[in-house]
Amino acid sequence: MLGPNNPAVLRDGAVLPETPFLERFADPARSAPVPMIFGTNRDESKIFMAFDPSQVTRAFGLPLWPKDADRYNLMAEYSARAWKLRGVDEPARRRREAGLPVWTYRWDWDEQGRRLGLNVTQLLGAAHGLEIPFVFNHFDVGSQSGLLYHEDNAEGRERLARQMMGYWASFARDLDPGTGGGLGPRWQPFEESLAVGHLRLDTAPGPEMTSVAETLEGLLADLAADPRLDSLAARCAVLDNAFRYDGGDALETGRRVLGCGG
Repeated sequence: MLGPNNPAVLRDGAVLPETPFLERFADPARSAPVPMIFGTNRDESKIFMAFDPSQVTRAFGLPLWPKDADRYNLMAEYSARAWKLRGVDEPARRRREAGLPVWTYRWDWDEQGRRLGLNVTQLLGAAHGLEIPFVFNHFDVGSQSGLLYHEDNAEGRERLARQMMGYWASFARDLDPGTGGGLGPRWQPFEESLAVGHLRLDTAPGPEMTSVAETLEGLLADLAADPRLDSLAARCAVLDNAFRYDGGDALETGRRVLGCGG
C-alpha cells in the first residue's frame, strides 16, 4: 500500500519534549493532569488506500473499486487496528496507570451506500476524518459532500451527530462526557479491567459501551490465525503494512512472533 508522505513529529526538546509521549502520559509529574478523550475510526486507512492506484481502479482521478476487495478490506482492518492500538489504547492505558481519567471511543458509521455507481461504503467506510462533520453537525465538506452525506442516511446521521455533540459539549463543560446531555448511554471512563470500557459510535444500535480495546498480543494472535491469509509471506505483508507509519518496537515484536525474515 502506498500512502501520503507525512511530515514527522520531531521531539526537539524545545517545542515538543524529547521524552516519548507514551512515557509522558504515564508520569503525572510530566504531563498535565487533565481528563482526555482518545478515539479512532474503524476504517482509518481506507481514505488513503482509496487513492492508491496499486489498490484501487481509478478513472478521471476518482476511485472506482478495489482491485481485490478481500485484500483491500483485510489490509484496512489490520492497519486500523494497529492505528487504534498506538493512538488510543496504549495512551489510554498509560493515563490510567498515572491515575488520570480518560475516555475512549471507536467511530463505526459507514452508511454512505452507493452513489453515482460507486460503492462508497466499500471504498471508505468509517475512514479517517469522516467523523469530524458529526462533531459539529455540519456536513458540507465541499464538492464531494453528496457522496458521503445525503438524504438516504440523513435521519440516522443527524441523530448520531446530536449524540456526539452532546458528549463533546458535556466533556468541555464538565470534564466528563456523561450521557451527552441525556442523548445517549453513559460513556464510562476507560478501564481495562472492565468487560466494557470503550464507546462504539454508530447509528445501529446507536452509541454503546463495548469491549474493543486492542493489545499487541491480541492483534498478533489474530493475524497468526487469520484463515484469510494462506502463507507466512502474506501475514508478514499485512503486519508490515499495519505498522508502516510508526512500527518501532511493535513491528519488531510482530516480526519476531510471526517468524518474518529480514
